[in-house]
Amino acid sequence: MPPPHGITSMGASAQALGPIALAAGPPGARAGGNMRTFHPYLELTMQSKHDAVIRGYCNQVAVVGRRADGTQCNHNFATAPLAFAGYYNLRAQVAAEVVKTQMEGRWAGQAQGPRTPVFTRPTPGALGSTRARVDASVQNTVQRDNHQYDISYWYDGPDIYVLFHCYPSR
Repeated sequence: MPPPHGITSMGASAQALGPIALAAGPPGARAGGNMRTFHPYLELTMQSKHDAVIRGYCNQVAVVGRRADGTQCNHNFATAPLAFAGYYNLRAQVAAEVVKTQMEGRWAGQAQGPRTPVFTRPTPGALGSTRARVDASVQNTVQRDNHQYDISYWYDGPDIYVLFHCYPSR
């Protein structure tokens, strides 16, 4: 499936990374039938606040970045393409795992009220696709790589589109 409108509408501000294949499925899914492809995208505008290399890259590709704060990513890559291939591909793996864990929790009925759908779709005729954005609400949680993430994702059967930015935990 093509990326959702929520990502394509960002143009050059959404940098594709990955894809990442992970086994993720509802409880009782048949063996081998639950492989999903996670398509991670780094949100450059937001990431530019935390990474000087990404800020410079945003200037090169005409993406309006954010001003820096004190939570800088120190990855020692001199160019954005090298940072994408190294540092941010590792962060994309963690973001995909966070989404996988949250999705499996929702499929298992955790944090869901009675008769609450696991994944909702927008009303018919909504702009873009039939896929609805889900915000992972994990920004205050330090992940296994000692980073904090802001993650949104779109579930589309075997394809999950993940949009994120991250910063080192202080």
